[in-house]
Amino acid sequence: MIGGYVYRGKKVRALHNLYVFADCFGPGLTNFLGKVWTLRYHDGVASDFMDITSQLFPTRVGGYTLNALTSLGEDANGELYLVDEDVAGGTGVGDVYKIVRSQ
Repeated sequence: MIGGYVYRGKKVRALHNLYVFADCFGPGLTNFLGKVWTLRYHDGVASDFMDITSQLFPTRVGGYTLNALTSLGEDANGELYLVDEDVAGGTGVGDVYKIVRSQ
C-alpha cells in the first residue's frame, strides 16, 4: 500500500470526502498493474470499500492503462494525481494522471 488522501477537490463529486488510496501492484507480485480503491471513514469505522481502478483506466483520452503505481499526490485545490512506472517494460518511464470526472 502506498497511502492516499481524503478527496477534498471540486471536480469529482462522487469522491468527495472518500479516502482514495492505492497499491503499486495488482493481486500478485508478477502483475505490474496498480490498483486504486476508495473507502468512507467515519467515527473510527471504515465502510463502502470499492475498487475504482476500472473506472479510471484505461483513460478516456489515449486509452492509457495504469502500470505499477508509485505515488499519489494532491494539488492546492484538493485534486488528486496518480504516478506510475512501466516496471514490466523495463524502461522505468512513467506517467502522471489527474483523476477527473467521467463524461
